[in-house]
Amino acid sequence: MAEPTVLPPSARIPPEVHTFAAAKGVLPYLSAIIDLTRRVFPASELIVSLGEDAEEQNHRYVALDVEVGGLGVDELLAAQRAWTAGLGSVCPSRSAVYFVLGWR
Repeated sequence: MAEPTVLPPSARIPPEVHTFAAAKGVLPYLSAIIDLTRRVFPASELIVSLGEDAEEQNHRYVALDVEVGGLGVDELLAAQRAWTAGLGSVCPSRSAVYFVLGWR
């Protein structure tokens, strides 16, 4: 008998994230970056929101926050490297500045 697969909950994308992404011209990359995040952190809860830099308040971005409490240090660092490497394959670098991965 096959064991059941537990899927992480779907990320809800708030309307303000869509509006921001459209205004910055990065909306075409949003779904691919969310898919990348889910692939790299398959068992982690993902929360998508609009973030703001603490030091540069004019810099806003799409925050992709993943729950990493169940990951060991090596797993976490490997996933971070995979996400960073994958970002370049789904989004041009000039647009990638509008997406930030965060750990919770």
